[in-house]
Formats: sequence, C-alpha cells, structure tokens
Amino acid sequence: RKGDFISHYEQLFSSLLRSMLTVFRCLVGDCANPDGTPITPFLVDVFGPMFTISYVIVICFVIFGVFNLVMAIFVENTLESARLNQKKRSQIRQAETIRVAKEISKVVLLICGGVSQENSQRIPRSGFGRLLRRAEAITGHPNSNEVEVHAGSDGMQMAVTRETFVKLMDNPIVTNLLEDLEISISNKDKLFDI
Repeated sequence: RKGDFISHYEQLFSSLLRSMLTVFRCLVGDCANPDGTPITPFLVDVFGPMFTISYVIVICFVIFGVFNLVMAIFVENTLESARLNQKKRSQIRQAETIRVAKEISKVVLLICGGVSQENSQRIPRSGFGRLLRRAEAITGHPNSNEVEVHAGSDGMQMAVTRETFVKLMDNPIVTNLLEDLEISISNKDKLFDI
C-alpha cells in the first residue's frame, strides 16, 4: 500500500503549494488520490495513529468549529436585517396611523364645526371650542378660521343634521380629506348613517 501512496506522492505533496491544495481538498471532503482512492488510509499506514488523532481533531475543528462560525455569522446578519426591517415597518405603520388620525381629526373638526365657504367665524371660547382649537393645533388644521361650532349651553353638546352633513360632503376640503383616507363618498346618505 505504501507503494501506491508513493506513486501519487509527486502529484499530492511534491511542493508546498501542492501540499496546501491536498490539505484543502481533504478539509472540504475531497481527500482522494488522482485515481479516486482515499488518501486517509495511506496516510494512516505511513504516519501511524498520531496522524489519525490529529486528522480527526482537525476535521472536527474545521467542520464543527469554523463552518458553524461562518454559518452563525450569516444567521446573525439575517436576523439583524429582519429586525431592522421589522422596526422600519413598525415606524411606517405608526406614521400611517398618526397620519390617518390627523386626517380623521380634520374631518371631524370640519363636520362638527359645520365648515362653510361663505361664512367664516372664529371658534367661540366655550370648552368645546378650546378643545377644537387644541385639536387643530395638533393636527395642523389649515383653516381654523373657517371652522364654526354650534355648541349647546354647556359647550359640549352638538348635533349635525343630515342636510348639513350632505352639504359638507360637497365641500372640496372635506372631499379631499376623505379621498386621502380612501373613504368613498358616492352615497352621502349612507355615509351619514354610518
């Protein structure tokens, strides 16, 4: 058997470069002579049990240590990327929720205030009026001087009639806000009932 190994010695271990290539091939699983017979039994016959122990230790270290380390880096990078994507999606979802809340606040202000293009009045100094001004400040309502509140004696009760609601649906400001919210206003009476 040593004769078979010596016949392939020139191709496998004659120089440092060929030896490194042979070791690399053994580490990745192609530890064979050019004719296809495995090199490991020849090396065990030539170098004895010390080679066997060192070969097993090196192969275990490379396969279970280095390859798992590389795999762990890939998995860690993938999980980090997924976490960052989840965080971005959460921020986008939160920004969209805030945008929708602001748009709905504007619509509620316009509907409850009874916006009219011809008639512009300031919000009265009732408790509800202060609440509406505060909501406008939060939502950035652009037409605070066009909002008119019809509040009761305690400043907190109000009613919107069907006719007023239908008229408000013709207001371009309300229409644009509802379109931004993707709310269809094709049937204004049904929207009032909702």
